[in-house]
Order: sequence, then structure tokens, then C-alpha cells
Amino acid sequence: MISDLKFAFRQLLKNPGFTAVAVLTLALGIAGSATIFSFVNALLFRPPPVAEPGALWQVWRHRPDATLPIKQHAVWSYPFLAHLRAHGRSIPALAGITVEPVKLSWNRDGFGESAQGVFVTGNFFEVAGVAPRMGRFFEFDEDQRPGTHPVVVVSHQFWRHALASDVQAIGRTIVLNGVALTVIGVAPEAFIGVFAGVVPDLWLPVMMRPAVMREADCLTSTGSHWLVGFTRLKPETTPARAQAELSALTRGFEQSIGGNRLQDGATLLPSLLVPIPLRGYVQGFSALLMGAVALVLLIACANAANLQLARAASRGGELAVRSALGAGRARIARQLLTESVLLAGLGGALGLLLSVWTTDLLLRLLPSNLPLRFEIAIDGRVLAFTVAVTVFTGLAFGMAPALQGGRLDLAAALKNQRQGLAARRSRFAQSLIVGQMALCLVLLVAATLCLRSLNEARSFDPGFVVKDRLAVGLSLGDQGYSPAQTREFQDRLLARVERLPGVNGAAWTRYLPLGPERNNGRLQIEGRTSPEGEAGFFFEQFGVGPGYFATVGTRVLKGREFTSADRTGTRRVAVINEAAARRFWPGENPIGQRLFNGAPTPENTLEIVGVVATGSYRTLGEEPLPAIFDCFRSHPSAMLVAHVTGASGPAFAAIRNLVREMDSRLVLTDATTLEEHLSLVLFPARASGLLLGVLGLVALILAVSGLFGVIAYSVSQRTREVGIRMALGARRGEVRRLVLRQGMKLAAIGIGVGLLGALATTQLLRRLLFGISPTDPVTFLAIPLLLLAVAWLACWLPARRAARVDPMVALRSDG
Repeated sequence: MISDLKFAFRQLLKNPGFTAVAVLTLALGIAGSATIFSFVNALLFRPPPVAEPGALWQVWRHRPDATLPIKQHAVWSYPFLAHLRAHGRSIPALAGITVEPVKLSWNRDGFGESAQGVFVTGNFFEVAGVAPRMGRFFEFDEDQRPGTHPVVVVSHQFWRHALASDVQAIGRTIVLNGVALTVIGVAPEAFIGVFAGVVPDLWLPVMMRPAVMREADCLTSTGSHWLVGFTRLKPETTPARAQAELSALTRGFEQSIGGNRLQDGATLLPSLLVPIPLRGYVQGFSALLMGAVALVLLIACANAANLQLARAASRGGELAVRSALGAGRARIARQLLTESVLLAGLGGALGLLLSVWTTDLLLRLLPSNLPLRFEIAIDGRVLAFTVAVTVFTGLAFGMAPALQGGRLDLAAALKNQRQGLAARRSRFAQSLIVGQMALCLVLLVAATLCLRSLNEARSFDPGFVVKDRLAVGLSLGDQGYSPAQTREFQDRLLARVERLPGVNGAAWTRYLPLGPERNNGRLQIEGRTSPEGEAGFFFEQFGVGPGYFATVGTRVLKGREFTSADRTGTRRVAVINEAAARRFWPGENPIGQRLFNGAPTPENTLEIVGVVATGSYRTLGEEPLPAIFDCFRSHPSAMLVAHVTGASGPAFAAIRNLVREMDSRLVLTDATTLEEHLSLVLFPARASGLLLGVLGLVALILAVSGLFGVIAYSVSQRTREVGIRMALGARRGEVRRLVLRQGMKLAAIGIGVGLLGALATTQLLRRLLFGISPTDPVTFLAIPLLLLAVAWLACWLPARRAARVDPMVALRSDG
């Protein structure tokens, strides 16, 4: 084997052009596979960085009867978690966790600095099995009473960057959302959290959530669900037994609070980096990308196999001499296979280096406002995958030359060194080209569908206008503003912003649709009976101020929008969308109808005064959801939306200056245009379109270069035949048509096979496509025509060279 490797290495050095092309071709395919697998590994396969991750379980509340979009699992309220912790016998400890972005007090240029905060129960680190790098974690007392222990644990990355690796960091004070917290510990460097995409900066006790997040009832309300559970089972307890006990406790808790969802239960699932409800989406998207890179890798293998076949054919004399000297078929096949595996190894090494660069590039292409961070690293699992792909690649493209070389016709090879393997090579190479064209068409169709879907999404009306609109966030509660002071400040700021040059309108809103923040719930409708087992009818809920619909360009279909009188009056009014009007008041005028948020008291009663066009609130492709807009009065954390003329930069600066003039302590917690805001919801379409587009382009280049190589090689093998034809009177145009016909026949067969494959494969894209069918006729017509045109060009160049052959030179040729 060592001798074979040495000889193979010398052979590759003797043919640097062939070696470079083959290695680069394989490196492209292997780099794509390694890059995508790096993300898949980080999201789906890498266990959380905790002690004995296989023994850590996620505990989700199971609701098979739910009518909400997430039907199978739901998070917990804190009273529910406390009930399970107090009465569960099968679990030694049950921890709760929730992720919340927070704002740091230090800032630059009047803009706040975000941090990823995680609220955890006091036993979270104990359940995770993590020890602090410095200081300590939370103690028992810090998990008992709200607001009594303002402490925080920081991540190693936060300690290194934000605290400058201060060895005296323990005891320092940092301010989050206006609340001063004392640093009591630094987490180990390896601990980056338990959810993929969420790299915490800070861990806070859940008892500090009411103060930090300004949610006074979050620890007492049984209807406020925000916690995910983690536990480790006792050694003698099976998951099934623990799940049965937790389900019984769940039903008991429902009965104790007057609920009637008796079929609710608990579900124990292995602790994985991706939260359970999101794993289906991540798995589907990952499978799509891995399938795409597999197609590219197969095309690269086909190209490399064609190169090896051509080289083996040109080495017919050498192989014949080896055979004549006693080398058996297996010995020759082993030598050729060794060369192929060595080529693949070089391609794999280069591909791994390329994957490091492409992984970093993809991370840089992530939207800056994407509230996720990924820790992508080439670990042992990625290395093992790359080695496996490399070996498979070497065997896949090396098997055909090895088998062809082992079946060498000795007499023919010794008689004419250039004809030993040519015939068999030509037939097999042609079949590889058919496969390449078919795979390329499947990939290009998928990429085109995703790109067209992205274009449709960009032009889709989300229910508001994104052009020339911007939004800034302001958290007055961070500086201790009272409700009255908050309202007075927001009124004054709104009036001053509306007077700024270039501002055509402004309004307050609690948060923007199509963002990470969401609020929904059930309201009772006057004169209607609630669905069985539910406390009312489901609505997406928003709080918006006077002038909001005019500012963001949402059409008012009936009635009116909010006015300043609605903010100061005692009567609460609301605006609903058209989807709600059609669902709950079909054929009726909903203006004047009333809804109740709880008991039908004046403060809980909402009177409908307007109907607006239905928009998108969660995702662009969602089914129309009923939505209700309450009149925004004041909130310590809110967003100001403005309609501006011209560039957004001067408007941001002007609003920031106004805020600092009114209170120098305040900073803008967010500053974004609505176009940037929409980039979050467009990210899946943009990512799939970009990645599949790049892979499709690579596949096209590989397939066309392979077709060109096969036709060019065929022309070189038929030089003598072409000379005879031209000597007998064949014209140059006839020779060109002969060669073109050969190449276009292969391309047409490949395209036909590819169309059948694409019709089946694109059905898997249905969930990723928006506004376009998986069998879009324009795409299925345009891509085959594009491939035919490119294939014709690839065939025309060798055909042009064949037509210029000198008959006398060709007749003297031994080819």
C-alpha cells in the first residue's frame, strides 16, 4: 500500500494540470458538504455543554387540544413550575429557563447596547452540572422572593469583552434595563448555554424578572407562560414513569386553578440544543441543504471520474505493460483506486480549509439584527464527517476507472495505446454526463424557485409600508419613570418628532408585527359563547397609538383609527383587522361591537371603532389571523414609528438628539428601518435562495465543464474519422453538426431525466416557498432552456475545433 501511495503521488506530480483540476473539483463538493454539516452539527447533533448531557431532559407541557399555532408543546407559567417542583417525587431537581434580550446602561452615541439575558431558577446550574470559573452561582435565598437579591452571573465571553477580563469583576455593578445588579460569578468558557443560536451574556434569577422586565405579575399569573423546564431523573426512575407523574401533576394543577383541559400532560424529551418545537423546521431546512450539497458532490464525483477515465485511457500502454509483466486485474484496479483516494484526500484537505472560510462568510452574511448567535466550530464530529465524505468520494469516482483498468484488453492496448480503454470510457463518460445534467437541473430548479419565492416575499404587502419608515425603541422604566411621567414624556417626544423636518407622521406602538415580540390571547365577545374548554376567542393583540395606521400605511376599511381623545378618555376602544371581522361578524358591521378582556367591567371592555386591512403578524406566509389593536396609552418600553422623507440616518440622529435634550440619561434601545426589520422574516427565504443559488451555479459550472470535457475528448478520439469524412467530401458545417448532435443528445437526455426528478424533489420545498408553486411552469420551462443553451455553447467549441481539422494531418494520425 505504501508503494502504491508513493507511485500515485509521483503520477499526480507528473500531471500537475490534471491534479489541480481534479483536486479543485473535489474540494468544491467536499467544502460545501463540510460547511453545511458544520451548521447541522451545531444545531442538531452537538449536545449541550453540560455534565452528562444524555441524562439531562427537557420537560414540555403537552397540549394536543390546543388551537394555537404550536399545538403539541407549550411553555409553563411560574406557578405551574413551582407546583411541579413542590410535588414531583421522581425528579430530584427541576429547573426553569427563559431567554430575554436586555439593555446595558453603557452606550455609545446615545444608542443602547444589547445583551442576551437568560432568567433561570436558582438550581439551574446545579441541574446542568456546571461549575463557575470565578465566584459562585445562585444560592437558595436568591430564588425565593422577588426583587430581594439583584445579582447576576456573566458569561466568560462577556467577562472577557465587556469587563476586560477583570480579575476583580466579582462584586462589580452593572445596570440592566435600569436595574443595578451585582456580579457574583463568571461561567466557564465552554458553557455557552443550552439552546442553539442563543449564546447568553448574562444569567439572572427568575426572581429578578418582574423588576428587570417590568412585568409585575409574571411570577404570580397562571396565564403567563414563559418557562422551559429541565431536569435530571433519579437513577431508578424511567422517563416513562417521570412523564406519567408530571402529567398527573399537570392535570391536578389545571383543576386547582379552575381549568378544564384534563387531557394536558407533560412530555419528557432528550435535552438538545434546538428547542423541541423548532426541531422540525431546522431538520427540514438542514435536510434540504444537505441534499443540495450532496447533488453538487455527486456532480463533482462524476467530473472527477471522467477525468480519471480519460487519464486511464491515455495510460493504456502503461497498464498493458503492467499486465504483460504479470499484474492481475485486482492489482491494477488497486493501483488506480489508490490514486483516486489520494486525489480525494487532497481534495478533502483543501475542502476542509475552504469550509472554514465559507463558514465564516456565511456567519458574516447573517442579518445584523438577527437575535441569534451561532458557535460554529470544526470539532471531532465535523472532522469525522469530512473524512467519511472524502473516502466515499474517492471510492465513488475511483471505482469506475479501477474497474475499467482491471478489464483491459491487453492485445488492443499493446497494438494501439490510445484505444485500449477509449470505447468503454466513452460510453461510461456519456452516462456520467447524463447524470450530471439531470442533477444540475434538479438543483437549478430548486434554487430558482427559492430565489423567485424571495422576490415574491420582497414585493408582498405585509399590511404596512416599509419604505421610508423607521422605528426607535425607548425604555423609560430603566430610569425610574412613573406611569404618569412616562405618558407625559412620550406625548412631548411625539409632538417634537412630528415637527422635525422631513417627518411626515409619527406614532407610538408597543412593538412591531413580524418581529420576535408577540402577544396573543383570548377575548370574550359580547353575545357569543366561547369555544368549549376555552376562555374566549383567539386574537393577535397589539397596542398602537393615534396616527399609527396612517404612519405605517395600513388601510382603514371601516370606521376610524385612534385619536388623541382615545388616549385620555375613560372608554377603551379598539380596532380589528378584516380577518377578525369576517370570522366573528360575517355579513355584519362590527363597528360598535364590544369585547371583554376578562370580566365585563368598564376597564376590561373594548368597543370596536374601526376595521383595518389584514396584515402578516408572525410570518409572511401565514393564514390570515384575527387581530385586535388596543389604543396605546403608555408603557415604560415602547417604539416610536416615523414616516420620513429621504435618508434614515439624519432622522435617527435628530430623534436621538431630541431624546438626549429631554433626558441625557436615556438611550435609544433600538434603531431600525422597517426594511431592516422585515429582513428577519425574510431570512429563511434569503438564506435558502442564496445557498441554493450558489450551489446551483457551482453545479452548472461543473456539469457544463464535464460536458465540454467529454465532447472534447470524443473529438480527439475521432480525429482520424473526421479526417476521412472531410477527405470524402464532408463539409465543415456537417462536421460541426455531427459533434453538436452528439453533445446535445446527451444534454437532452439528462434534462429529461432531471425534469422528472425535479417534479418530485421540489415538493419538499413547499414549506419554504412563498407566493409560488413547487411546479411553477415558468421555472420548469426556463431552466431546461438555459441548460440547453449553455450545453450548446459547451458543445460548439469542440465542434468548431473538429471542423477546423486538416484532413491530411488527421489521416496521418494514429487516433
